[in-house]
Parts: sequence; structure tokens; C-alpha cells
Amino acid sequence: MKRNNLYVGFRIFRAKYIIVDCGGGTVDFACHELVEGGCRETHHAIGGPWGSTYLDEGFIKLLRDLFSVEAIENMQREYTSSWMDLMDEWERRKVLMDDYVRVRRVQFPHALTRA
Repeated sequence: MKRNNLYVGFRIFRAKYIIVDCGGGTVDFACHELVEGGCRETHHAIGGPWGSTYLDEGFIKLLRDLFSVEAIENMQREYTSSWMDLMDEWERRKVLMDDYVRVRRVQFPHALTRA
């Protein structure tokens, strides 16, 4: 343990970091700083309505724009299993998003053409 280099074990004193909690409805941020004996909050946690459920709403709006509101509502009612498959496919693609892949493919179920 070398206090003159600010190291104690694996900690670096005065190091600052941000915790980001990406939930379903919100994304929350908290800022902390490592101090002797633990950590302290440097800024109170803040957040906003930027969670993944808002991406889902945008995806459904896109589907309604592409196929019509009636077609999507009919698919949700009459082809529930296919609707769930589509939303599961969307969820898998959504969680795998990164900066390196520019094209995302979501396979539409055949039931959508019948809806």
C-alpha cells in the first residue's frame, strides 16, 4: 500500500466515476468519488425517460407506419404468438446494439403479411 502514489490496495483515491443504470423506463446517472474509507456521491442521482421501453414504443410506431395501425393491432390480437416472436427478435437486436454494426436486421414473421 503506497499512500504517496494514492494507491491503497486496488483503489485510487480521488478517482471519480459515473454509474449508469439503464432500466426499462428510465436511464439514471449517479456520480461518485473514491475517498479514504469509501466513496461519496459528488452529484445526486438524476434520470429521465430514456429507457428501453421508449425504444420499444418507437419500434411499434415504425411498424404501424410501415404496415398500418390496423395490421399491427390485428397481428397483436389474431397472431399473438407471432407478435411475441417479433418482439423477442426486436429485444435480441436491441440488446446487441453497439457502435460497430451499422445495419440491424429484424426478421418479420410471415403472419404480418396476413394481418
